[in-house]
Amino acid sequence: MWNVLYQSALGRLKLTTLNNQKQTTQGWTTMQWLRTLRHLVRAVCAATAEILFLRGVGVGALLLSAMLLQPSVMVMGLVGVLAAVAFARVTQVDVMYLERGPLLFNPLLAGLSVGYLFQPSVASLFLAATAGILAFVLTWTLSHVLYTFFLLPVLSLPFVVVSWSVHLAAFRFAGLQHAVVPAYAYSIGLPVPLEGFLRTLGLIFFLPNVWVGMVVALLLLLNSRIQFLLAVFSYAFGSFIQGILTGTFAYVYYDPAALNFILVALALGGYYLLPSPQSYMLAALGVALAALLGQAVSVFWAAVALPVHALPYNLVTLLLLYLLGLVGHQLLARYPQSSPEKTLDYELTARRRFQGSSGRLLALPFGR
Repeated sequence: MWNVLYQSALGRLKLTTLNNQKQTTQGWTTMQWLRTLRHLVRAVCAATAEILFLRGVGVGALLLSAMLLQPSVMVMGLVGVLAAVAFARVTQVDVMYLERGPLLFNPLLAGLSVGYLFQPSVASLFLAATAGILAFVLTWTLSHVLYTFFLLPVLSLPFVVVSWSVHLAAFRFAGLQHAVVPAYAYSIGLPVPLEGFLRTLGLIFFLPNVWVGMVVALLLLLNSRIQFLLAVFSYAFGSFIQGILTGTFAYVYYDPAALNFILVALALGGYYLLPSPQSYMLAALGVALAALLGQAVSVFWAAVALPVHALPYNLVTLLLLYLLGLVGHQLLARYPQSSPEKTLDYELTARRRFQGSSGRLLALPFGR
């Protein structure tokens, strides 16, 4: 009898122990998933900020929140990112890729481009997911090639290639319906040049929305007065060049390719180069080259109805950075910081501390 009672008690004890272990394992798994999700959200927010050469999870979260003004576009962008993350998990890519902004913001931009072009549907969701995966693969490959052979950042070049592929493939897809930009978002009665500037800022995220542009302009101003002034003057200078060359200003402020002016100036005027009168002159030269290259590309791609996108920005920035790197230009920033002011302060301090250092000083924008 005592043996039976002992065996029964022992069985209940084992069952209780197994249940406790199962609950502990489930709780640990849940906590691990929550930590992974939190890490992913922070990484996506930080990568979103890097599109504008900004830093910070909060900045990226504000930009993503502004996209709620056109939620269908934002959803497609997130689908592109999540598809890229799922692909990275399946292929067992080291999770450290989450710290490399281009590997996330290129899939995000690829997804946003699908949301900008097409209304939400099963077909467009599939297209956004595919574009995100392709952008991830291209970013990984091109970043390795550009760094290994040229010591250059990848920027948003993979997104441009993927977006063109989406445009071309869409001609064969009858199940896609083109999206329509709400009239209230496109114009709110402000002066045409000002609305053009704000729309262009929003269009960097495929949201030609004046209100989104206001958020972006405010973030640039709060982060750095240099960045804000670079954005304003680059847009004005690039629009002036285009107006002079085309002979009319009637359509200049509605040209989506004007976003290249702003991106070139932000890259050369205060991120990869130390802020100085010389870097501002190089930024102005880059804007002029982007204006010329943008018109050339638009003529070349007109036959297949492909947009210019950010190709002029990528080509001009990479070519000038490569040239400056070859000659060992002293304005190249070793470690770009969150604003031009902080980069200048950091570089001056480092150069005074380590006098006599030389060599090519160009870093990738990974983990910035």
